[in-house]
Amino acid sequence: MVSNGDSISLVANNCAENAEVLNGGVSFGFSNLSGTLGATTAWSGTLSINFSNFSVQSGGQTLAANGDMALGYNQAGYQVATATVSGSSLQINLTKSDGAAVARRMTAYNLSESVNSTAYALSANYTLTGTSSNLGAVLSNVNFTVKTNAPFQGSGSTDPSTGSFTVIAPDRSSATLTAIDSTNIRIDIDSNGDGVTDQTINSTWADLKSRI
Repeated sequence: MVSNGDSISLVANNCAENAEVLNGGVSFGFSNLSGTLGATTAWSGTLSINFSNFSVQSGGQTLAANGDMALGYNQAGYQVATATVSGSSLQINLTKSDGAAVARRMTAYNLSESVNSTAYALSANYTLTGTSSNLGAVLSNVNFTVKTNAPFQGSGSTDPSTGSFTVIAPDRSSATLTAIDSTNIRIDIDSNGDGVTDQTINSTWADLKSRI
């Protein structure tokens, strides 16, 4: 049983366990704990995680992490809850067995999902930078910011019927995706960052997901 203010820290130095090798440090902190944990009860809590040159080597691959993450959960009752993932900076590096490397850094990030019976709402705000050897020379660098203009909302397993977010490049060019209904979407492109739509693409959720 944990209480507010409790923490757990792990520091590893070539620690071998189940064919995995751990190095570096990771710490966990507990806060905002209230209520009684259960599927129908009201309860909340936050788990804060800090990585310090923490890495796991397994199967010829190495996954390394630096930075912070907070996992929050607030439940008012049965199927009425909000979950969040947030932090100031989280760097993830993956070195594959063939030497290929993927590096990602997410800053000022806040991801949220709320449910109320069958209704849901999603939002995401973050900046993502990094590189990937799998994307080829032209697209090897990743740098963009995601801003939610209005949370995506829907019901059950259907795609969102309302909501909008914008993806912004370093040169301020952007693409704004807006849900028209649970089938159709609109993408407005601002190619030079002047706030004026230069191109509009009408598409569907199905087509978008097939390209990701």
